[in-house]
Amino acid sequence: MSTSRPELPAPGEGIVKPSVAAIAVSSLLLAACAGSDERIIDSSGSKPGWVNSDRDAWTENEKNYFRSMVDRQLKLDLAMDRARMLSFRKINENVYTKVLSAFGETTQGVSNDIDNPSAGQEGGFIKRELALISKSVTLQGVTQEASYWEKVRTITRAGEDVVAYKAYSLVSIPARNLVQAQKAATQAGLTKLNSQLNQEAKESATKALDSLKQELE
Repeated sequence: MSTSRPELPAPGEGIVKPSVAAIAVSSLLLAACAGSDERIIDSSGSKPGWVNSDRDAWTENEKNYFRSMVDRQLKLDLAMDRARMLSFRKINENVYTKVLSAFGETTQGVSNDIDNPSAGQEGGFIKRELALISKSVTLQGVTQEASYWEKVRTITRAGEDVVAYKAYSLVSIPARNLVQAQKAATQAGLTKLNSQLNQEAKESATKALDSLKQELE
């Protein structure tokens, strides 16, 4: 397991995004390997406990941790980049979920998928704007705590021998910094969308802001 903590780029920057072709190949691998036997033939080291955790996010020692995993990737560097990218996404989705709740009835029943904020539902414009704000908010102090990978050989039901990679990423952000990001996104949403919000949503967001400010005191 790697214990180094390289300096990370801002969310969405400096990360190799998978091409359409790479995604298509991975999808084919996923379909081919469904229900097949797998065997680990190489790895980055002993499997750490966080890899087997049944939680994708938790708080510990005043830090928020976010875990992600990708599998059936043909290239190791692509697998590691995608796992790390998903970890960042989970932090932004945490912010998005908090912002959605801050605006109360305006966002009732919406998915927390930050890349598909239920366009077409009532209030779809506001939800899309809140998603964009949540994705662009500055995240201070994000650290890649650890990473882990496995090289897996799979014999498919059709008898094919497929070798691919599985990668895990664990990132953290200080709990206070996460609250600051939630506060900044809520304030930005309230300012940008003020003319589109009803009074109930404005009051709900203002109350949520006061609560977040108290957490930071």
